[in-house]
Amino acid sequence: MFVCHLRTLPRSLLPCLSHIFPLIITDFFPLLFHRLYHLLQHTASEYGLFISDEQHQQGVWLEAGRTLGYYILHNQDTLEYRRKLRTLRVRMLDGAVKTILVDDSQPVSQLMVVICTKIGITNHEEYGLVREDNEAQNESLPDNKFGTLTLRRKFTEKDRDAKMESLRRKLKTDDEINWVDVGKTLREQGIDESETVLLRRRFFFSDQNIDSRDPVQLNLLYVQARDAILDGTHPVTQEKACEFAGIQVHIQFGPHNEAKHKPGFLDLKDFLPQSYVRVKSIEKKIFAEHKKHVALTEIDAKVLYTKTARELPTYGVTFFLVKEKMNGRNKLVPRLLGVTKDSVLRLDERTKEILVSWPLTTVRRWGASPNTFTLDFGDYANQYYSVQTTEAEQIVQLIAGYIDIILKKKQTKDHFGIEGDEGSTMVEESVAPSKATFLQHETNKIGKINTESLAHPEILRASDGERKYTQGEMQSVQYGAYVGQVNHAHQPPTAKEVRISHINLTDPQRALLGYISAGQDVLLRADEELRTKAPIQELGTDLRSIEWRENTLDTSKQAVTSHVATMNAATAQIITASQFDEVDTEAISASVSQITQTIPEVTKEVRLIAALMEDSNNGDRLLDAARNLCNAFSDLLKAAEPESKEPAQNLINAASRVGEATTHVLSTIAEEEVPENSELHDMLLTLAKAVANTTAALMLRAKAIAASCEDEESRNRVIGAASQCALATSQLVACAKVVAPTLHNAACREQLEGAARNVARAVNNLCEVCNDATNDPKLKNDLLAAARDVSKSLSDMLDHVKLSSREYASRTSQEMSPVENVIIGTDILVSSNDPQEMVRHAKTLGQATAQLIQSIKGEADQQKDEDMQRRLLSAAKQLADATAKLVEAARLCSGNPQNTENQNALRRAAEELREITTTTANTPAMKRGLIHRLEYCSKQAASAATQCISAAQNAVQHSDDHQTKEQLLQDCKRAADTIPRLVTSVKTTRSSPDDPNAQLNLIEAAEQFIEPAIQVSRSARALQPTVTDIPSATQLSKSALYLGQTVSELNSAAQRAREACGGQELESALEAVRNLHNVLDDTRKAAQSGSIRPLPGETVENTAQQLRISAKNV
Repeated sequence: MFVCHLRTLPRSLLPCLSHIFPLIITDFFPLLFHRLYHLLQHTASEYGLFISDEQHQQGVWLEAGRTLGYYILHNQDTLEYRRKLRTLRVRMLDGAVKTILVDDSQPVSQLMVVICTKIGITNHEEYGLVREDNEAQNESLPDNKFGTLTLRRKFTEKDRDAKMESLRRKLKTDDEINWVDVGKTLREQGIDESETVLLRRRFFFSDQNIDSRDPVQLNLLYVQARDAILDGTHPVTQEKACEFAGIQVHIQFGPHNEAKHKPGFLDLKDFLPQSYVRVKSIEKKIFAEHKKHVALTEIDAKVLYTKTARELPTYGVTFFLVKEKMNGRNKLVPRLLGVTKDSVLRLDERTKEILVSWPLTTVRRWGASPNTFTLDFGDYANQYYSVQTTEAEQIVQLIAGYIDIILKKKQTKDHFGIEGDEGSTMVEESVAPSKATFLQHETNKIGKINTESLAHPEILRASDGERKYTQGEMQSVQYGAYVGQVNHAHQPPTAKEVRISHINLTDPQRALLGYISAGQDVLLRADEELRTKAPIQELGTDLRSIEWRENTLDTSKQAVTSHVATMNAATAQIITASQFDEVDTEAISASVSQITQTIPEVTKEVRLIAALMEDSNNGDRLLDAARNLCNAFSDLLKAAEPESKEPAQNLINAASRVGEATTHVLSTIAEEEVPENSELHDMLLTLAKAVANTTAALMLRAKAIAASCEDEESRNRVIGAASQCALATSQLVACAKVVAPTLHNAACREQLEGAARNVARAVNNLCEVCNDATNDPKLKNDLLAAARDVSKSLSDMLDHVKLSSREYASRTSQEMSPVENVIIGTDILVSSNDPQEMVRHAKTLGQATAQLIQSIKGEADQQKDEDMQRRLLSAAKQLADATAKLVEAARLCSGNPQNTENQNALRRAAEELREITTTTANTPAMKRGLIHRLEYCSKQAASAATQCISAAQNAVQHSDDHQTKEQLLQDCKRAADTIPRLVTSVKTTRSSPDDPNAQLNLIEAAEQFIEPAIQVSRSARALQPTVTDIPSATQLSKSALYLGQTVSELNSAAQRAREACGGQELESALEAVRNLHNVLDDTRKAAQSGSIRPLPGETVENTAQQLRISAKNV
């Protein structure tokens, strides 16, 4: 018991009171409010006890759960019983000022929840308050002034370095921004009610999801990004600056008006960085960019501005100017240290170019002192990274803040995937009775030591009694296993020790672990090899060297595209094999094996392409893209480990990253088949997202049914079926992302269609479960309507897949082509022995011929060349005459079907019709269609051959049949030698589709390829039974079967193209002679100038041998 003085506010009402109170602070409040209620105008919860300093400027609020002794209070001390609520003036970045009622006793971290809620911001943890300079307090800058506030921290003279201060002002770093400490109250930091603070985004974590649906945050993000670009925080090129300025002009002044928006209209310093303000005619460039956005609303323009800003390399980086030790010298030099949501950066202090990037997840610990800051990246770096700075505490707060946000986001995950990923409708965590072998770091929870006397039989004390607690440096990671470990009392396991848990796995799971381990080793080697380009000797400038380079590039690009398609199909199979209720371990093993054996081939071809690219920067970008692909596959294999503790969503996310990486690789090598590929890719992803959205709506209907269930069992069944449906949808979206860049591949389409079937089955199962769980007709109708929407979106996606398939397009073209119908009809009629069937086919053939005649007449009417028009009309007349003969022969055969002479006459009439069709009725458009089909079949066959050769090279390692292996390898070499000419011929006909020489070259290349490819397929099927490795044998069998199918289609397409393009052989031969003459001339000139260089792989011996063989052939 002691006596203290109590003062209420306002002080004029009750100068001073003296009372005897107990020591617990909570005991004060009821009695105080009862004694003073006539003086107070609010409820008791709004008041608290406060200790002020002597100047009554700062102080501390007494926490209700504390004792008075905690605050070291004595007799005759004075407390204030005052209202905790106060006003706070908050300035927005656009100049608006809001006055908000806040609790003065709460720390700023709690106030941010109230402030952001009042403003309409949900992710309050990413924002902070900034104290402004006194000269900025009385300013109220509206949005159209574009002035930037001065956010400088106060430094003493001893902390300042003239050179560093100048550089800091130029670079616009975060060092001098005076952030309000979130761990203290406003009063503890001296912020009174008259002071205005600035609300500003401090952490760039979820800003990627901000769009037109959140106009409040969009406006704040736009203003902050705009100011950062204008003041030079984000360096931009002149072209990019004009682009940003054009969007900004549209936001401020609306759509472009030629009469109003002319040079001289803008105050350029408000729209451009200072370095570009005086550039001549730059305002015209701004208005040129302004014209591009006529159709955008103000909100959409802000979305475009922020989206473009996110593409800047420095976006989301918080900069700190520090000093680091120069390599090899005892000297400190300025350097920029950057922090983002996922990495710590070391940047050039002049250009802000990223020099080194350390992932945030590799930060093991840090050390901060008044003048230094040190980071420890564990095994990720060889040594600590230490810099000199007075802002160490601010850097620590930023890194710790990002880590806190990441942890909170992970903790708040639910079944409906709140992270914004359109594929993560639900997240399912599988719990099974059997566990896989796993490695993990043991961690000990750090807390206060509480020593107690315990005596339990389960605890074994050491002979020397109770052990003392000690503190020291944590040991580095040690690898080993504990067997029969017993912990002594007060002796926890050593921190960061690796524990290996031995558990039983099935044989397929053990095999999968082996494939994954081998795959990780292959990926590590590939990543190391992709740091350098393939060594190639210097090439000459003669025509032969240029042709070799172009052909090698085309062949390697085709090989990379084929291998990437194979790996994408394998990745999609990994996703679809990991079902909700069971995992097809053998299918995953086969997919992992396929990826493992394909990666080295991709690595070899990518290094060769990078070395042959004319622009070395493009080659470097290709190597970087390939390394990113290796990292994505490494994450995928890690997530695919059997009985993994990680949620199923991690596997789906890893597969999505594989799809993004493969898209980047293919776009870097510029191996695009048609310009529409990008549109087909985007449309597929859009349709997949539509499936995800309709499934999410279905989940809400199922959730309502689950909530209406009275018994727990029915509710759990509904929730389980909904979770299965959500996971299947997530797998479908991930499959779409993976296979979109290689949708032309049949295996990729098959995997996508399989994922769609899984979604359909899951939806049907959900509907059945929900129908059994409820009798409410409204809930059932809503569920069925949502299920129909899912089915419709699935059908739309599958229709798009079929229409985007070149195979489907070519098959449709084949069915609709009159020439093809006539040729097929005559073949069937001639080979038939049944008179009735012959007559029926003759009628069908007559209809096809009539369509062909109409088609030829229609094309003749469109021809401007009179000679071509006469030729087409003559062909139509000949066809009509031949059709009349066919009809007459069919009439005679129908009247006397058993007469052999009539049957033969009908066959002769059909053969005559076929000959006329192939020689005279093939119009340029029809020939073009046949050549397009041949191009497609050639591409498919070359891709299938590449895959089969790769599978064969892997399978021979697991077979003891030496004779068959030798034969297969020889056949693979022969087939591989014919692929470059086939690929080059396809490229030539695409650039010159009507060139007869190019068409014949493609036909000859296809015919040359067919026989070796057939032999490879046969030899592969012969070797397959002797292959001991099951995934390798399966892949060899599939690739051999697919190669046989594609070669059969290629043979058919080549034969029909040969018939259509007949009669052009002489012209083609003359053109070949002229080309050869040009090559000889170029070779002679190159030899005279001494610029001839041997091609890679050429030696004196093999070139002499080739010359002898060529001479014999001549």
